[in-house]
Amino acid sequence: LGELGGRLLFDELGQIYKKLDSYSEEQKSSFPRGLKRLPIFLNGTDPFDSQSWVTATNLDLSLERDFNIKRRAVAKYLTEYQNLLELAGVNSPDIPVWHKPEPKEENASKLSKSMIESLNDGNKTPFNNVLFYINGENIFANSSILICAAPYFKEIFFEDLSNVYNQEYEDIEPDSFRILLRWLYGEPLSQAIENNGKKYDDGNFQIYQDFLIASKKFNIESIKELIEYKLVMYINEDLIDDNLDKVKELAEEYGLEDLLEFCEKIEKIMRDYDEETDNESLEDISENSNSATNSNSTNNVPNRRSIINSLRIRFSKHLLSKTDTERRFGS
Repeated sequence: LGELGGRLLFDELGQIYKKLDSYSEEQKSSFPRGLKRLPIFLNGTDPFDSQSWVTATNLDLSLERDFNIKRRAVAKYLTEYQNLLELAGVNSPDIPVWHKPEPKEENASKLSKSMIESLNDGNKTPFNNVLFYINGENIFANSSILICAAPYFKEIFFEDLSNVYNQEYEDIEPDSFRILLRWLYGEPLSQAIENNGKKYDDGNFQIYQDFLIASKKFNIESIKELIEYKLVMYINEDLIDDNLDKVKELAEEYGLEDLLEFCEKIEKIMRDYDEETDNESLEDISENSNSATNSNSTNNVPNRRSIINSLRIRFSKHLLSKTDTERRFGS
């Protein structure tokens, strides 16, 4: 009969199902019981597929897909004939519902917390087999964790197969190095700074600078992008010439091209503002205006605070484009 014959037979079968489905409550008693034991249901769309013909007891309305050959999900088109399915004895068991919520998977955070607790133990635990001499202070860490955190340590530890490793660095502050270790152990930077428990007068600039030193020393490129973002925030929080100069110098030294370009744009805006202010002051003097006129003229010159606020609005666009950095590297 071919494909056309199959479609015609399928349509005719649908009419039969529709007729049987229309049995009223009074007619149900006359429904032929023997049909329950016969494969009268086409649980598919191809009438010529013998595997698609099943008995009512092989069908289960509670399933979304076949459980096994004897318990099959009901084909979508058959669900239109609910009355027929019920009359024929299609299974509709009350599957129990699991009421307990999905548990939170906190193994990563628990592991990080446990590792940091071990880091805080210093030389009290034998697992901290690396001794760092940082500007006269001893700081202990675990070689296995450091190897996983930065390939640099894998190289130097594999060269020296002893059980205890000694490393000495004089160009990083001890507090910055402790924060760096916490970050390498999986703690977000802002949290690591807070948990280190020390307040910094320079708005964390020393930490950011030391992190860039570490990125170069330990070949950790991901630090650069994180600190670049933090330095933009640092400028935004306190826009003064000294801060801008410090950040620009770091950007030049460590090849942070986007940050350098950002600083140069700020410099140009501030330079243009200063030139405009100087020119207007000269015009005021040359015109020898009276004090009231001078006062009005001065009021028309935007003060430095308003310029800074305008710059901060511009910064927000830059910061929005960097938000994914926080998610990827931690805040």
